[in-house]
Amino acid sequence: MADIVMEMGFGEEKEKVDFGPELEATLPAASADAQAGRLVEALDALLALEKRTRIANDAFASARVAQAVVRACWAAKDLNGVIEQVSALCKKRGQSKRSTVALVRQALRFVDALREEGSTALPTAVEKPSEPLEAKPEEGEEESKSSSSSSASSGSGSAAAQASAAGAGGKPKEDEEPADPTEARLAREAKQEKMEDASAVAHERDSDETAPVSSAEGAAVAEAAGKTMREARLALITSLREVTDGKIWVEVERARLTRALAEIHEAEGRPAQACTTLQDAAVETYAAMRTGEKLDFLLEQVRLCRDVGDWVRMSIIANKVQRRVIDRLEHQSRKLRHFELLACLHEQRSDALALADDFQAVLECPVVAADEARCAETLGRVAVYTALAPWTETLTARWHAILQDKRIERLPAHQALLRDLVSGEMALLPRPELAPLAADPVFKGLPDGAEKLSAPEAISTLASRHPTAPSAAPSSSSTSAQSASDGSSSSSSSSSSSQAAAAAPGRAPAVPQGARWWGVLHRRVAQHNLRVAARTFSRIKFDRLCELTALTPAVCEEELRDLVTAKDLWARVDRPAGVVLFRRRQKPAQVLTSWGADLSRVLALVERTTHLIRKERMVLASSGRA
Repeated sequence: MADIVMEMGFGEEKEKVDFGPELEATLPAASADAQAGRLVEALDALLALEKRTRIANDAFASARVAQAVVRACWAAKDLNGVIEQVSALCKKRGQSKRSTVALVRQALRFVDALREEGSTALPTAVEKPSEPLEAKPEEGEEESKSSSSSSASSGSGSAAAQASAAGAGGKPKEDEEPADPTEARLAREAKQEKMEDASAVAHERDSDETAPVSSAEGAAVAEAAGKTMREARLALITSLREVTDGKIWVEVERARLTRALAEIHEAEGRPAQACTTLQDAAVETYAAMRTGEKLDFLLEQVRLCRDVGDWVRMSIIANKVQRRVIDRLEHQSRKLRHFELLACLHEQRSDALALADDFQAVLECPVVAADEARCAETLGRVAVYTALAPWTETLTARWHAILQDKRIERLPAHQALLRDLVSGEMALLPRPELAPLAADPVFKGLPDGAEKLSAPEAISTLASRHPTAPSAAPSSSSTSAQSASDGSSSSSSSSSSSQAAAAAPGRAPAVPQGARWWGVLHRRVAQHNLRVAARTFSRIKFDRLCELTALTPAVCEEELRDLVTAKDLWARVDRPAGVVLFRRRQKPAQVLTSWGADLSRVLALVERTTHLIRKERMVLASSGRA
């Protein structure tokens, strides 16, 4: 059996061939032939050498020759040749992964050279390592050398490790974990991130023998192919995406090609197709991609989802960005972009509390904190959005935290609003000290004169929750103001409003988001006044309650109903009697039980007080001062 194996050649070890001298002689000659227009002769020599290096399983030499092939086609301004050679070489039998990666990386240089002005450059260029990288064994290669070397050095290595550990007092210092479990978890996560970034850097540098290509060369190649820069780039990207499909060792390069293709779709006015194309790459699972590039990719996906209005998918992709990663100092610019995009999402959902969280995260960025004007604007947004959020006990604590921030003193109107909400007294809106709130960016688009509306008018017109609500009063007032100044503009506005009413009969005209937030602010103030009344009165006349809260009966009843539904307070309205009850009616037995408990507490206090008085008298009598 052994003789048969030896005859078939399975037991023979292949002789290693050194292709270094031949490469040094062939590659420059082939490059010169390609530049001189003798592309066929150059390809014949290079492809023959590539076959020999591939059969000899010399991955490094094969990668260099493969790159020389596509560079020769590029130097001859043959774009179709570049596409054909990349596709053919990657499909060769026995082609190594290193050669495939080298070919795709070199083609990425060509893609970058074909980009137009204003488009994003592909991050293909990396720093060369200071020391030459060691060869990585391909699949199927023997691991006897590594195993033998490790076994040979196991004795001395283990002894040295034990000695160093004993000399250091046990565990090495860098491997010691903090005693606190939370700190230990954060330390492990930071170490894992460093390892992932180091792996990504190694992936970037591995087989990076690509040569730089200028934009002038790209323009010349596109012109020779009879195509524009964008058409040539699109053809090359399409071919490379077919080559890299299903190959995990070039997933990072495929993701970059996908982003370039999505950029072309967006530039040609197809944002929906760009969004769909970019979502093909699940970069959150790519360990070989650097963290910064991964964040840029995810943020680009979120932006395109926002542009096409796919809010559900935008929320899903935004949740892939981990807060602990984006809070690192080197990602502060990405953090600002991330929370600005999240603010768009939460603005569309009218989620005031989430908007407050977004701008609070923006406020924590050192860049924003250093800019006084931007810091004041962001802090004002945080204060306003917390005031617009539905009330909870946690929200009250947050109001107190904002009031303790000294920077809020530069915003007196916002400070006065929060003080009204945390106080146990009723607040009225509008009033002069709160008038500057209307100029806040949150209320952008507020119609003229809307800040002077009373609470019932603002709630019923700006913050109405009914789709068939009547036209807003501010619109009529602004229309009348325009007619006083310019009759033509009044007629045009009235005609457009009539056309809108005819197009959507029975529906209210769209209210700007800023105007709607102003109506929500009136609602929150009215709800605060009702909670104050519930804490103050056990029962009150409904007309008197409307007078104290400055609300109409319809609006007051609606807001009271919402508070009861949300279980913020307990209330019952007796319509025939016109009375509002804020305390539950207890049975006689329950009343007697509560009275008995109160009497027990009072008697306990009296007994405790009497005991302390007697004790004090005894102490004074023993000291002779009584």
